[in-house]
Amino acid sequence: MPNTGFLGWAYVTGSTVTHLSGADKNVLFYSGSTVLTGSDNFFYDYTNSQLTVTGDLDVSGDLTVTSATTFTPSATATLGDDGTIPVTSTVALVDAGGGNRTGIRFNAAGSAGQILIVKNVGGEILQFHDSEGTALLRGADAETSQMLTLGVYMFVSDGQYWNFIGGGNNAGGDGLEDGS
Repeated sequence: MPNTGFLGWAYVTGSTVTHLSGADKNVLFYSGSTVLTGSDNFFYDYTNSQLTVTGDLDVSGDLTVTSATTFTPSATATLGDDGTIPVTSTVALVDAGGGNRTGIRFNAAGSAGQILIVKNVGGEILQFHDSEGTALLRGADAETSQMLTLGVYMFVSDGQYWNFIGGGNNAGGDGLEDGS
């Protein structure tokens, strides 16, 4: 039986509002015209001032972040020759799995404005394919398309290709390295 009762601050005329579910800290929302419900995918921890949304969040307008932004990487992708870097999360961890690899490419062009941080967590060099159309990396060539061991690299998609922004494996941010 659903909980039906007084909401405290709400004044509702002409109908009854029924609260079906929602644990402590769930943000309540209408499900239908008269039913309030909650979800473990949408809650506010008032003790820590933290709003948690599990799933997609579409923002129309500006989003201002006033503290550190942390991205949780997906599982490490082990790449062979002609392997693909996943672009479905903001951080991709990649590993060559025991040997230098060639022909590396992104698995999709991404959406215009999408940011991707790639970390080579392995002890081997990853060499992008030397064709930008295959690698989906703008300006890819044999001269400047290696990701060094333990390097961290940032890319932004223009909707057609990924564009290298910066990074490397030392304090100088040496970028994508010479592949010759």
